[in-house]
Formats: sequence, C-alpha cells, structure tokens
Amino acid sequence: MAKRIEASKQKVDELTLDGVTVEATKVERSVLREAALDDVDLSRARLHDVSLEAATLADVSLETAELKDVSLKAAKLADVSLAEVSLTDATFAGGTLTNITFAEATIDDATFAGATLKNVTFEKTQLDDASFAGGTWKNVSLEKLTVEDAKATGSTWKDVDLDDATFTDVSAKGSAWIDVDLEQARFDDANLAGAKLTHVNLAGAVIDDADVEGLIINGVDVGKLLQAQGEASSEDEK
Repeated sequence: MAKRIEASKQKVDELTLDGVTVEATKVERSVLREAALDDVDLSRARLHDVSLEAATLADVSLETAELKDVSLKAAKLADVSLAEVSLTDATFAGGTLTNITFAEATIDDATFAGATLKNVTFEKTQLDDASFAGGTWKNVSLEKLTVEDAKATGSTWKDVDLDDATFTDVSAKGSAWIDVDLEQARFDDANLAGAKLTHVNLAGAVIDDADVEGLIINGVDVGKLLQAQGEASSEDEK
C-alpha cells in the first residue's frame, strides 16, 4: 500500500528505505545525509531544500517529481528514473550516476561538476545554467537536448549521442570529445578553445560565433585552418 510522507526541518543520518512506495511525498528543509534508498517509489514527490549528500539511491523512481534546492553531492545513483522531473538549483557534484534517465526533464541551475555519468539519457531535456566542468560522460544520450548558459570546461565526453542538440552560450574550453555523434548539432556563441574532438560525426552540424582557437577536430587544428583561410581571403581581396 502506498504511503504518504510529509517531513519538515528533519535531520536524519543514514536513513534506510527498502521496497517502499511513497508517492506524492513532501519533504522540505531536511538533511538526509548518507541515506540509503533501495527500490523506492518517489513519483510526484516534492523535495525542497533537502540534502541527500553522499546518499545511495538504487532502483528509485522520481518521475514527474519536483526537486528544488536539493543537494546530491557525492551521491551514488543507479537505475534511477528522473523522467519529466522539474529540477531547480540542484547539485550532483562529484557524484556517480549510472543507468539514469532524465528524459523530457526541465533542469535549471544544476551542477554535475566532477560527476561521472554512465548510461544516462537526457533526451528532449531542457538544461539552463548548468555546469559539467571536470565531469566524465560515457555512453550518454543527449539527443535533441537544449542547453543554454552552461559550463563544460575540462569535461570528457565519450560515446555520447548529441544528435540534433543545441548549445547556446556554452563554455567547453579544454574539453575532450571521443566517439561523439554531433550530427545536426548546433553551437551558438560557444567557447571551444583548446577542445579536442576525436572520431566525431559533424554531418550537418553548425558552429556559429564560437571561439575555436586551438580546437582540434579529428586531428585538424580548426583554429589555424580558419586563420589561414582568412589570411588567404584577405590576400585575394587586395
């Protein structure tokens, strides 16, 4: 039988929930550090100002939940569904996310800095003001993702699907992209200086108004190539 939980201003260390359904639960201003949630249904939950730092979530549903000002710093998430979730001012910094879905989610002001993501999908997700700096993304689907005002400096992307994704005002300086599908992707006002793209598919991709100094794509220094083309064009005009 489904349970409904309402908690406010709670501080509980090492909470354990196993095989529990708590749909539409409401938790506010609570600290649940190092909690362990296994096979828990938190669909439609409302978590506001909640700390789940260093928590472990396995086989958990947070579908259509509302998470605001939530810390999952250094948390370990595996087989968690965050489909259609509304996520505002949240941190997954330093965490490990495996087999996670954020499909059709709305994410605003979130950080994945230093986090490791593997087998994660963000398909048709809106990401605004996000940080991926220093993170590692492997076998992640970002098809039709929309990203605005994000930081991906020094991040590593491997075997990632970014087909038809849109990046606006994104800094990916010094990032590494390996075996990445960027077909029909678009980068507007992006900082790609010093980034290295290896074995990438750029068919139909558009890079507009971007800093490409030191950008290397499949072994070609694009910055120098464009500079040489610009100099050649100037000579032709004389």
